[in-house]
Amino acid sequence: PRVFVERIDIEGNTTTLDRVIRRQFDTVEGDPFNPRAIRAAADRIRALGFFSEVDVQTRPGSRPDTVIVDVNVKEQPTGSFSIGGSYSTSTGLGAVLSLSERNFLGRGQDLNASIGFGVANQSYELSLTEPSLLARDVSGTMSLFYRVSSKFNANFDTRSAGLSPSISFPTGLRTRATLRYRFSSDTMNNVSGTDSTVILGDVGTRTTSSLGYGLEFDSTRATLDPTTGIKVNFDQDFAGLGGNNRWLKTVAKAAAFRELGNGDYVLKAQIEGGLITTFGSSTRVIDRFALNEQQVRGFAFKGLGPRDTAATGNDYVGGNRYVAARLEAQFPLFFPKESGVAGGLFYDVGSVWGLNSTAGTGGSTIDDSLHLRSSVGLSVFWDTPVGPLRFNYAVALSRQSYDDLQPFSLTLESKF
Repeated sequence: PRVFVERIDIEGNTTTLDRVIRRQFDTVEGDPFNPRAIRAAADRIRALGFFSEVDVQTRPGSRPDTVIVDVNVKEQPTGSFSIGGSYSTSTGLGAVLSLSERNFLGRGQDLNASIGFGVANQSYELSLTEPSLLARDVSGTMSLFYRVSSKFNANFDTRSAGLSPSISFPTGLRTRATLRYRFSSDTMNNVSGTDSTVILGDVGTRTTSSLGYGLEFDSTRATLDPTTGIKVNFDQDFAGLGGNNRWLKTVAKAAAFRELGNGDYVLKAQIEGGLITTFGSSTRVIDRFALNEQQVRGFAFKGLGPRDTAATGNDYVGGNRYVAARLEAQFPLFFPKESGVAGGLFYDVGSVWGLNSTAGTGGSTIDDSLHLRSSVGLSVFWDTPVGPLRFNYAVALSRQSYDDLQPFSLTLESKF
């Protein structure tokens, strides 16, 4: 005889609304009972990351042909406050304050806010994601940003402001697709006559109106720091729906994670690359790729890539192509396990190259060839009472003479 689901009872969710948990079920009251579907729903509830304990059981219903599904959960902190610090040989100290709440008001919404500041840069970003737009398996996100940089090491000031609405939906068990629009107004000013002729030609305000899509495969089943599985992303954005810029930007990323020794050892491998194809116009320095200190550790933001070495300030001009790869191993150190201290070794490699024009200052030619840089380093992880702390020290193995190094970086994250 067929068995049906009489009802789904949920307990223990003191913060999370019932509907956030119920929408993880493909089964509703009155549907035929399918044990496999119930187990899949339990996995989806765990994957939310909202609960430290998830127990899904069944018991007999009020009639012989019915069952009741009991869901018992235990809430855990879903917010985090992180402080990131860094030191660059050119920009000095910098910091980023980030506030994240993955279960905003118990509705399952993801709220993120960040403020970055340093000697040369300030940035303000805010985004809100609704994971079940119009009660469907479609998430909607609205992002706002405002960024300014002062004339410190870039030899010009920038100001960028914009917004980006997007929607995301599943295309399979572990795949998702994203559609997005982005509008930004970007200004370059406060240059001097001794700056690179490339930069002098980029002065002014341009607007960018772009439409893009993204494809994702994710088997990591982790929301923050995955330790097992594979994740692949492919994104393309076309600028030309109004505005001043005409280009196609393509970025691909892949990462693999593997646990060893009951989770004491974690191996990570990541690779990414990007390409900008222009249509009747040239990219500006602020539109081109620039790797940061997390993509190739040991090098500062804009620390590697083409530069106009004939200019007085040895100006960074970026590139229309980039590649970066990282290998990392995390392992226990000679401390008691309860101390929360672990170590890591990493090897990074990457490059930025390719320009529409290599004409530099005073008739010089900018070297926009592919020159791979690499670094090796060590990390110390400490699970402090305040939150997880990570310290990186990196040494450049291969570099160009004009590169900007950043050997140290420090991050501290606190959860609430």
